[in-house]
Amino acid sequence: MIRILHVIGSLNSGGSQTLVMNIYRNIDRNKFQFDFVIDRPQELLYADEIKKLGGQIYTVPQYKVYNHFAFKKAWKKLLKEHPEYKIIHGHVRSTASIYLKIAKRMGLVTISHSHSTSSGKGISAVIKNMLQSKISSVADYFMGCSQDANEWLFGKEVANSDRCIVLKNAIDIEKFKFNMKKRIDIRNELSIDDDEILIRAYRQIYRCKKS
Repeated sequence: MIRILHVIGSLNSGGSQTLVMNIYRNIDRNKFQFDFVIDRPQELLYADEIKKLGGQIYTVPQYKVYNHFAFKKAWKKLLKEHPEYKIIHGHVRSTASIYLKIAKRMGLVTISHSHSTSSGKGISAVIKNMLQSKISSVADYFMGCSQDANEWLFGKEVANSDRCIVLKNAIDIEKFKFNMKKRIDIRNELSIDDDEILIRAYRQIYRCKKS
């Protein structure tokens, strides 16, 4: 079995987490196993499911610039204690040039994954852009949710090379198939008449009479 270490930040339902979990649920876990490194241990929505699927969860300090050396020390300690990992897949781009460089020196295959085309605004964006500017010279392979995401983070040369691919966000379409029983149960629970149109948008529910 090949164990792959995913650096994901938190285990709440963000975009990168949802993508990885959709893939994780459907891989052959006799051949591959996903384990996770996070820096926000209070955000653990997927933790129980990961453990049931056989995954391990590790925690490192959240990067604060002033704890640069403590951050590096924590990563070195983690990888030394777990020599079973041969592949590391980084979804946290802001510090990828740090932890992927450490992993590469320890002989791991390094993958960087781009999930966005912006670092936001303000001083934090400036710091993130400085840190992630070195990713293209550190990682062995590159992935992104789109060509734009790849070019933004890795540059056009890397994004158009054979070391970089577009991995579109996976969606489990079975979850969105029409289910008559669920329709009836939800309408009964909410006291929705059959001649009313029910629309659910995120956490809001809207209802109106058919014309």
